[in-house]
Amino acid sequence: MNFLENILLQFQDDLCSLHSCLLVNRYWCRLVIPLLWSQPFELVKETSSHKIIRTYISCLPKETKKRFRIGGIKLPNYQRTLFDYPIFLKKFDTQKFCRALNKTFLMNNISPQYFYSTRSKNKFNNILRKQIKLFKGFYVTYPKNNFDKAINKCFKPILKQYYSTYPNPCMAKEILYLLFNHSISLKFLIINSCLNNRYKMNIELYLFIQRNHHNSLQNLHTFELDFVKKLSYNRDWKREDSLLIELLNKMSEFVINLIKIRIEIPRDFREPWEEQHLTSKFHQSLCKLIESQTKLRTFISNYYWDSSETCLYNSLSSQSNTLSHLTLMELTHSDHHFRNGLSSWKYLETLELLGGSDFLTPSDVELNQLSIKNLFIGQNYEPDPLIPKILKSSNINLRKLILDGSSNATIFDSIIKFCPQITHLSISLSLDDYNYIISLLSNLFSNLYQLKYLKLSSREINKESIIFESLLKLSKSFPLSLKHLVLEFNMHYLNLDHFLKQCHHLIDLDIIYNNNIIQEELFLTLMEYKQNNINCQKIRFFSSLDYPYNLDLDFLNNVSTYITFVKDKIFNFNNNNLW
Repeated sequence: MNFLENILLQFQDDLCSLHSCLLVNRYWCRLVIPLLWSQPFELVKETSSHKIIRTYISCLPKETKKRFRIGGIKLPNYQRTLFDYPIFLKKFDTQKFCRALNKTFLMNNISPQYFYSTRSKNKFNNILRKQIKLFKGFYVTYPKNNFDKAINKCFKPILKQYYSTYPNPCMAKEILYLLFNHSISLKFLIINSCLNNRYKMNIELYLFIQRNHHNSLQNLHTFELDFVKKLSYNRDWKREDSLLIELLNKMSEFVINLIKIRIEIPRDFREPWEEQHLTSKFHQSLCKLIESQTKLRTFISNYYWDSSETCLYNSLSSQSNTLSHLTLMELTHSDHHFRNGLSSWKYLETLELLGGSDFLTPSDVELNQLSIKNLFIGQNYEPDPLIPKILKSSNINLRKLILDGSSNATIFDSIIKFCPQITHLSISLSLDDYNYIISLLSNLFSNLYQLKYLKLSSREINKESIIFESLLKLSKSFPLSLKHLVLEFNMHYLNLDHFLKQCHHLIDLDIIYNNNIIQEELFLTLMEYKQNNINCQKIRFFSSLDYPYNLDLDFLNNVSTYITFVKDKIFNFNNNNLW
């Protein structure tokens, strides 16, 4: 039956399909339930997320529910579940968890104090709590009179059990203890630092670093840390920084098999001259976490650090035998450490440089042979001499290249001279220099004999027709190897018709449209192209507009036999075979 399990695993992100399989029989049910509850907050919509919390409350032990009753908190009367759902959890996102909690008490008209309270609703119990001082797991009473002594004698067994375990009745913590106390299946942990929500709920990071929770993270392979920049309340920066430092230090001790690390922090929190910024201890802890890993393959970050600190690239160099994907947003410290890292990461296949570099690389720098197959060059990297150097050192290994506005004669000459094996290419044009770039592209395409996939786009919504005259000339230079073309231009249907007549060898065609007005003739042009070209197998039309746009429904039904309509504001490279 492993065959059936593998089939069901292919539907782990499809809630509807899993739900249908759930109803087949008992055996299928036992196979599907772990898949459904491995990432419950990812599968359901936010409007239904309260049902997940309701189920987790049902799974709480009787002793936990009893402690809440003693504390004066009346929990909803949910029935006991058939499965122990918490043990199936593999992906946990703190932000989605908190949103689900808030949705729960809103849907059930329950005060948020029931979930986040640090004080009991029971006044009599509050009086007793004032007599108690917690110290290392036991309490010491300070009775002032005989009445206090009598109360202590009567309630001592109950209060000792209650306060020595969890002194504050907090539902958020209880559910977290439930999820992480026994489970060892957690694979993904996403922490949104200082969560900004209606009730100022802040996931207590220490829950993940307690001694009895080490096992729950030992099989973790993806760790992501997101900072929330805009908050509706004043953050306790020192406490937050100290908790993050402790978390990273503890993880470096017992979480050593991470495959992916993603750190995204707003620049204001990275600048050392800002009033509130991450301390050098956080930087050291992050470097320590990276160096402790044995299987790290992907590192994604926009992290900015003080140049006087230990270089992060040195820590990443310790992963030279495993690192295969590196994404740096707003590249910082493009110094010899980064260049040495490029040479040491001998298995690095994907390099993404996004946003722009703060430091230009010296022009006399040379790189050793690189193994890079996929390269993304972000906007504003044109002046950096490092880009042509990377192209030269990647040479025949490079297969997929994205130029997001970073295009000039030097870059194109490097591609022609050193990277003739490129099969996938994406280029974003700017209306300011499109004529110059297109003149360079004609020569580029004529030299890429193995190009199979090409995406041409513009950041602006094009209203000028002059650009299409240049595009028509460009289409004549497309190599015969080109099979998949993606166009993100708001072409007039006549321009599109002339353009496509130069491309008889296309198998797949994608049109991305950003205009609110769509003419029937545009779809007729695409339909005619599909009819007249036996090679063309698929045409997709991407638009952010709601189907059926502004056209007649019968007409669209007829056209849909030739064209696949996709509502999507962003063309996802990962889902379209570019990366």
